[in-house]
Amino acid sequence: MAGDLVVLRRYVSEIDARVSAAVLEANGIPVQLIMDTVGGAYPSFALMNPVGFAVPAEDAERAAEILDQGDETGGSGDTESE
Repeated sequence: MAGDLVVLRRYVSEIDARVSAAVLEANGIPVQLIMDTVGGAYPSFALMNPVGFAVPAEDAERAAEILDQGDETGGSGDTESE
């Protein structure tokens, strides 16, 4: 993944972030997770430092559209858009 990255979303739950990242990757958009949960030892750290993910700037608009479609059809609502 080269070039400028855009932090697209932040999640309180690592699982929700990974599911959204998997959806984007399945649609051909590379994703880089950004989190500090001490290697998973303290998942509650995500409450203070939400788990986020970044996508290449050129894919950001398409990625947001894909994720917004999921929100309309039953997303968890546990996200914070950038």
